[in-house]
Amino acid sequence: METTSRPLFIILSNWILYGQLIDPYKEFFIEIRDDINDNEIWTERYNLITTNIPMFLSKDVVIKIFEIGKCINFIQKYFDEPNFSLMKLKKKFEEEISKAENNINSNKMDLDSEKDKENQMKLNYNFINNNNNYSENILRYKKALNLLQKFEDVNNLNFLILPEIYSEIDAIHKEINKELMKILFEKFKFMQHLQSINAYLLLGQGDLWTYLMELLYDELKKPANQIYKHNLLGFLDSAIKASNAQYHDVECLKKLNVKLLDSSMGDTGWDIFVMDYFIDSPLTCIFSKDLMQKYQTLFFFFWKIKRLEYTQNHQVWRNFMTYSHEFKQSWDSLRPFIHKSILFNQKIMHFTSNLHSYFTLEVLENQYKKLITKIKKIEYLDDLIELHKNFVEEVTNRSLLNYENSLIYKKIIEIFDLIFRFKSSQVINLIFLYLILPKLIFRKF
Repeated sequence: METTSRPLFIILSNWILYGQLIDPYKEFFIEIRDDINDNEIWTERYNLITTNIPMFLSKDVVIKIFEIGKCINFIQKYFDEPNFSLMKLKKKFEEEISKAENNINSNKMDLDSEKDKENQMKLNYNFINNNNNYSENILRYKKALNLLQKFEDVNNLNFLILPEIYSEIDAIHKEINKELMKILFEKFKFMQHLQSINAYLLLGQGDLWTYLMELLYDELKKPANQIYKHNLLGFLDSAIKASNAQYHDVECLKKLNVKLLDSSMGDTGWDIFVMDYFIDSPLTCIFSKDLMQKYQTLFFFFWKIKRLEYTQNHQVWRNFMTYSHEFKQSWDSLRPFIHKSILFNQKIMHFTSNLHSYFTLEVLENQYKKLITKIKKIEYLDDLIELHKNFVEEVTNRSLLNYENSLIYKKIIEIFDLIFRFKSSQVINLIFLYLILPKLIFRKF
């Protein structure tokens, strides 16, 4: 039994301690695929072979063993720590055990030295709570150390049939995931990038997009073949410097970029302009290519609403006010017609404002707050990936961009087109009244 178990134990110890899979005869229950690109390394590169799972290992333990080696591989490849292994955590476990035991002893000495009954009751309450917390930490670290020591001793095979392996594997699993999440959040600034995507691709940074809309409004009217990326980047840079976005993380601002979609006959700059945010490894396992495309789709839709709101609030109203001062007395005869047009424009503004408020408050802010709350409780990368994916899906669905709401979305786009046509007709009518009508009247007299 010892002889037949030895190959499995050696493969298992190398996988758990160092993330190495030395399995020339394909006997282990884990395989690594080398044909997977970097963006899918976390989700697709490692596979479980269920037919090779030993009978004495439960499914839960097998999954945790699988994820321990996967975490080590991930840290080695993407976190600039090619020599990382669980043996590096061994010293940390020993230090944490020593620290926790010292705290318990210190609290106990304070409790013994306190003579005042009221203070002693408070200290006793704190001692019990702290002692429980420290005891849990000590127990977890000791279990992790115990398993590491077993794996270091190649001749010890009895642990494979001991019930303790379940809790020991669980302790190791929690610690390596904690290390992985710590690096993602601190070194690779996951939260900063998430906040930046919310600010830039979901238009959360309101003042930036207000400035950018003013700068780009006339530029994006041009035909698509006359739109140049370097010009748009110049406008974007000016908008950033004029808004609070200039105080954001410089590293995140550098990842913000302009993307021009493929154009067709009759397209203008509005039809091809979207914002892009560059994500590199290892965060691509969370911000996958598909999800980033969905972010761009959301941006394109919200940018259209922003344009609609800007057009009604500024362009139409500004044109009415400008020409009213130009016409002066002649304007009075046109006032009834202009009044009806302004009333209709106010209804459009009311519709646009409500639509914008719904998507901003009920969809984006509401779902984003829920996401942040849940992220604080996340312990494992797989859960974080799933949580972020669900967030993007939920925002997409609530923004009517899914297949089920395609008819409603189509109707909304038709309404948008009618509003833009109304705005264009008002401009044309005002130009007619201002430039052509006076000449016709002059010729008549």
